[in-house]
Amino acid sequence: VYTGVSPECFRTQRDDEIQLTNGPAYESHVASISLAKRFDGIFTPGGSTSVRFGYAFTDSGNFHNTDSTTATSSYDGSAAFDRQNPAVSTSNFETRHNFTSSVYFEEEFLEDFATSLGIFFRAREGRPYSLTFDGGGVFSDGSSGDDNALLYVPGGMDDPNLSPMSDVMA
Repeated sequence: VYTGVSPECFRTQRDDEIQLTNGPAYESHVASISLAKRFDGIFTPGGSTSVRFGYAFTDSGNFHNTDSTTATSSYDGSAAFDRQNPAVSTSNFETRHNFTSSVYFEEEFLEDFATSLGIFFRAREGRPYSLTFDGGGVFSDGSSGDDNALLYVPGGMDDPNLSPMSDVMA
């Protein structure tokens, strides 16, 4: 992926010089719905019960996960095979399906003594993550971030990227 890279490239006092450019196009789609209802006087005349249900769907891609406050630390924190030309991938912020529900009871079983109970439930699918090598960046230096070199996990013996006959010197 990298050409013309030698140890001299890293023997400099200048660190983290990056050029920001536009990248490939990607799309994100988000939809959500929330329903809420309050019921008065279910158990006692002065009490109430509130019920809420929510659902959110997210399908989000990006090519650099900019989850930091500066461009250099966002660059250092992005895991990619080719950090100079990253491919569009699932966003760090994508939670494909997110279901929430809650019930809140407020009753006054004894005069002047309010009792309340709240119950919350959340279920979600999709927490995007990547498997990365532990340690320094792609060039084994702290300047290009830590723990951000992607690990390739073969899909099995039939994986087209594996070949027992391949030339190890290539």
